[in-house]
Amino acid sequence: MAWTTDAPGGQRHTGYVLGRLADGTIPTYRSGQALYEREFTDSPNGAGGTWSGPGAADVDQPTALVPACRCGWRGPDTPYGGEALLPDDAMLEARAVWRAHAAAVLDAQVPDGYRDKISALARNLHELADERPRSALVLARQLREIADHLEPLAVAQALAQGVPWETIGVDLDQTKQAVHRRYGHPSASLEQRVRELTGGSVAALLAVARDRRRGTPPPAPRARWSQAVTRALRPPAGNGVGVPGS
Repeated sequence: MAWTTDAPGGQRHTGYVLGRLADGTIPTYRSGQALYEREFTDSPNGAGGTWSGPGAADVDQPTALVPACRCGWRGPDTPYGGEALLPDDAMLEARAVWRAHAAAVLDAQVPDGYRDKISALARNLHELADERPRSALVLARQLREIADHLEPLAVAQALAQGVPWETIGVDLDQTKQAVHRRYGHPSASLEQRVRELTGGSVAALLAVARDRRRGTPPPAPRARWSQAVTRALRPPAGNGVGVPGS
């Protein structure tokens, strides 16, 4: 069983399901000189399912399903045939995890509602720069700080959905090497922002992102994000510059 998602520009991701046996391995079969992993299809008519490839009848049923994508992405194991999930539910869960991965990888378009709000804000900021330039400077600093807090959370969520570093770099208009270097060797300011948001380090944030399962809480609690935004919007003490509406 395979699922396909297309996106504008001809991009395509194809998902499928592997199975993990009780000993922790994914069964394989050989065709000529090549070794292939067996794909697993859950039976719609009863318990169990079938493996791909020759000799499939001799292979035990899996204890977990592993969502996978032709791009090389692998999702977390989903218990199969045990008490945690019924077999049909496990297959649905595996497909949902893959669909989330495909959507995250293929869709970099900003939703119209967000784009409209940003456009309206940009127009207001242009007027503010003409009328009250110091207030505009304060807002520019505040927006930059909010964006700097937002980026590591978005990077972690993208990694959790299987988005590769190269694609993250494209979305940030940077090279894969530059983004990977910034998060692999984070600056003190980046470490401080992530600690404010999550209570942990950049390395811990990325490690948790790679191991996250679909439906688990985001890396930063909403309360911590709200606190970070409140700090960013607070004018410096003794500044004397007010922002309209603040």
